[in-house]
Amino acid sequence: MPNKCLKQEDTLLGSSAVIFNNLNDKQTLSELWDKVKQEEAIYNFERFILSLDMLYLLGIIDFNENSLIKV
Repeated sequence: MPNKCLKQEDTLLGSSAVIFNNLNDKQTLSELWDKVKQEEAIYNFERFILSLDMLYLLGIIDFNENSLIKV
């Protein structure tokens, strides 16, 4: 969680927000990665996957027919 010592973009919550805002309808994992990998909040593939895991567990995104979709 962000606090006075930790900026929002340095948290999984912040990187998940970046991913969610860049997710279009029926986008593949590689397309989304290519789109967000230059973002400051997403600085490696591991953080990208962890952020996707969090969004999936919260029921915000789903994986359907090899595509990521907003729920």
